[in-house]
Amino acid sequence: MSDKRKIYDYIKRTINPYGRPFDGTAYELGVKIIDFIENIDGEKENGWIPVTERLPEEDGRYLVTFKNGIKVCMVGYGSCKRTVLGYPIGHGWYSLEEAQYYAKDSIIAWMHLPEPYKEDET
Repeated sequence: MSDKRKIYDYIKRTINPYGRPFDGTAYELGVKIIDFIENIDGEKENGWIPVTERLPEEDGRYLVTFKNGIKVCMVGYGSCKRTVLGYPIGHGWYSLEEAQYYAKDSIIAWMHLPEPYKEDET
């Protein structure tokens, strides 16, 4: 993927994340885009971003690769909505099926979810 395409995709994801409009000022959007361009080398050609380079800026769902290399799956990042005995269970990478967080060193890379498949309208 070309750098231009990566920047375009990032702007598109940022302006309309998860179908919601960007919640911030034009200045904040500009700062996010500049930061992304400066860190574009941290993203590998295949789309994977090492956690040693950077972590997601937004809470949400991401694909991750685990340290053992056996598993790639979708997990949440941020503050889990679930609670244990009425208390939030923290912030970080968490399972979408169970009320548990993954150890910080168990995930080595992450990537944004791809756009949903759309059939051609021809």
